[in-house]
Amino acid sequence: MSTACSKIIWLRSLLEELGFPQTTSTPLHAYNTSAIQIATNLVFHERTKHIEVDCHSIRDTLESRVISLPHISSDLQVADVFTKALTRQRYESNYIKEITDCIFHRLICQRFDIGANLVGIDSRLKELHLRLHMESNDVRVVGIYGIGEIGKTTIAKAIYNKLSCDFEYMSFLENISEVFNTKGLSHLQAQLLSDILREERSQNIKSDGIGASMIKTILLFKRVLSVLGDVDDQNQLEYLIGTHEWLGKGSRVIITTRDKHLLTTAEVNDLYEVMGLNFGEAYDLFSLYAFKQNCPKLDFINLSRRAISYCKGLPYALKGLGSLLFSKTIIEWESELYKLGREPEAKIHKVLKRSYDGLDHTEKNILLDVACFFKGKNRDFVSRILDGCDFYAARGIKNLNDKAYEGMHGVETISLDLSKLKRVHFISNVFAKMTRLRLLKVHSSFLLEFDAEDLTDEDHDVIIENASKMKLGLDFEFPSYELRYHCWDEYPLEFLPSNFDGENLIELHLKCSNIKRLWQGEKP
Repeated sequence: MSTACSKIIWLRSLLEELGFPQTTSTPLHAYNTSAIQIATNLVFHERTKHIEVDCHSIRDTLESRVISLPHISSDLQVADVFTKALTRQRYESNYIKEITDCIFHRLICQRFDIGANLVGIDSRLKELHLRLHMESNDVRVVGIYGIGEIGKTTIAKAIYNKLSCDFEYMSFLENISEVFNTKGLSHLQAQLLSDILREERSQNIKSDGIGASMIKTILLFKRVLSVLGDVDDQNQLEYLIGTHEWLGKGSRVIITTRDKHLLTTAEVNDLYEVMGLNFGEAYDLFSLYAFKQNCPKLDFINLSRRAISYCKGLPYALKGLGSLLFSKTIIEWESELYKLGREPEAKIHKVLKRSYDGLDHTEKNILLDVACFFKGKNRDFVSRILDGCDFYAARGIKNLNDKAYEGMHGVETISLDLSKLKRVHFISNVFAKMTRLRLLKVHSSFLLEFDAEDLTDEDHDVIIENASKMKLGLDFEFPSYELRYHCWDEYPLEFLPSNFDGENLIELHLKCSNIKRLWQGEKP
């Protein structure tokens, strides 16, 4: 008992140093009632004085609540079969079966290879573990959500590795969205049942409803650990795990998805949002792949910061870009980073594009408008313009990745900063094919810093210089029926294009322009 107590003290100290404080006492199970009485009784006898030092040590840990001494029946000590006579109520075969079952369960315990260099994983696992409430015997369902390639699956696999040996029945279904679209829901149901029943052969499921009924019947009296990865449809949850009532006491279900609303609809017990790596974590992870060490080489520090900033805390991007830049020279680094500013790295772009492809048409339009046109603008202002485009802004605004349209026929937004351009010359028919143009902004970042009435003579000189960069012919026209927002600082003409149609226009801004009348001639 004294040796076991010493080991507990050492393990608790180690866990404290690793950031896992122990708030409750550690149970030290003992079957010897005499030993428990001696450890807890303050009265000493002559026959126990030779163990006085050990008693003091154990009593100190008991009084300080480092350990507790719960009694455990000798019948429950399975290992006693090797050292003690069997009780009348138990047979050797029972003990052997318990031992072999325990060993078998450990051997079949499924574990995933989640790779090395898992920077920041411990703090995220701790957050998720708190939400699972493993000490409770209730059924709990926890949802993990976040943008694509943020690390949801890696975290789910890591917590599965940690907990699976504590469950007799377990299942991990990966890429549910992809399998659902290619092989159907019944294939997923068969895989779940095969995992739980530990059968290699596929279950014969004739319909989704029959599969759901089979799952409910089998799970009802089992304590199960189940992970459903990359869920994107409510039917997937409805026909794979149903409700809490489908699951046996103590079961835990973990769902990963990009759709928070899907989890809310499923009424999960708790939500965990996976955030991108902070700068320190990203710095370490990127360095491990770019330099094979946990910090950049001295000459590459500033370049590394640029690369890390590009990745926005996404582990996949940090690993991919770090590997791409490994062993390259400073000149090659600069060339790669310059290219990334104009054209995303192919592998990273391909993976992240999945998030964009998963959006509907309206959501894609909102994404492109916000990312390319309204970045940093007031939400209410942006919502008003988007609602004017019939985009249902309150529903559709999301924090997503950037992607630009290709081809003139698809152009719907234009934004030009005159203060950053040398010269612009628009020919009369440049906008002719842009029949879907909705948002047009030709502005000067210089003007954003001042109110018109506060401008000095020197400021006016800068405005004239910027305005001179823009050359428009008197026959300049553009299709404007779809136009909702028109902002043109320092507009050089005295009137708007002759074909200008403002029927659907929501806002018009012509700051410091040469405009004298809205259009030339008469408008019907």
